Amino acid sequence: MSSSSCTNSIATSVGIPQGLAFGIILQKSRMSAPENIKNQMYLKDWTMMKTFLSASGTSTISLGLLNLFNLATLAPFNINWRGNIIGGLIMGTGLTLGGACPGTVLAQIGEGVTSSPYTLLGGLLGAISYGSIINIPSIQGILQSKEVSGSFNTINGLLNQPMWSIALPFGSCLIGIALLLEKLFPTPKYQSSNNKNDRNLMKMKQWNPILSGIALGSLQIPVNLFVKTYLGTSSAFVTAASFLTRYLPVNQSYFDKYALSAGPKYVWQLISDISIITGSYISSIMGNTRVQPKKLTLNEKLMAIASGFLLLFGARCANGCTSGHGLSQMANLSFAGLLTIASMMASGIGLGVTLSKLQSSNK
Repeated sequence: MSSSSCTNSIATSVGIPQGLAFGIILQKSRMSAPENIKNQMYLKDWTMMKTFLSASGTSTISLGLLNLFNLATLAPFNINWRGNIIGGLIMGTGLTLGGACPGTVLAQIGEGVTSSPYTLLGGLLGAISYGSIINIPSIQGILQSKEVSGSFNTINGLLNQPMWSIALPFGSCLIGIALLLEKLFPTPKYQSSNNKNDRNLMKMKQWNPILSGIALGSLQIPVNLFVKTYLGTSSAFVTAASFLTRYLPVNQSYFDKYALSAGPKYVWQLISDISIITGSYISSIMGNTRVQPKKLTLNEKLMAIASGFLLLFGARCANGCTSGHGLSQMANLSFAGLLTIASMMASGIGLGVTLSKLQSSNK
């Protein structure tokens, strides 16, 4: 979590370059492409999983090394059974229906995906809806469980071992699984958008998914060192929503916790999210991979809004999104992170495979 050693100036100075890099990597890895996300949930394309696993593994190793040298700011979440499972299941559904997550939708906006503004709108509505109802006791009783502090909330705590001693081999295993997937499902060769002999990385249409993931996960280091927090994107949706909710007749207590005045980490994440959009835009321009605009039907617009709503409502229910749990809570060796990502993948892949079979049977 943010500490007094981090100021808004430091948060901004880190958020801009880190967010730009995040956006560039998401766009160049093609992890942000809606079709790649959907096809991963259909088990037809493994680009997303290879990037995700290598990013999560590198993030885990990064925090492990920082912990080894007493430089890490660790903040593992306590297990919240209902929040983690229900939130993960809802996120997975939104992931499959819309081909986006709270982080990748920002990259999609940058590269010009036509549906992305509607997904973003749905996300803001989801964040507002969750924050408006979560303090109602009956709703809170359904969506959240009582958290209990204790060492059993993390892998290293349960095993009574130093964090780094588990994080380094665990992160290496995640990268190893990504390498195995690359062996089983090779990614097509990558070439420049204009000249195959041009070695300018920014002009390439696509980067190697595993190397992209390693670069993505390494961004955990500056964020943890200087902002004293960890990678994530969905809290900024609540921060942005707080500018609107102050004019609405809703309980402000949830939104006040994420306001810019609540701490530098909220300044950092909002700046980072905006910079992700910019980074993706720059990447798509230089790589000549801007998405051609298309006219959406009303149903497509509504589906994008609905998926965005589910993504952010689920992320807030779980207290974190794909990056917050997958890149950061897993890196903290938190069972809450593992539980959320497992629930998300179960619902996303389950729905994806079902939809894929239905589409095949209707042909």
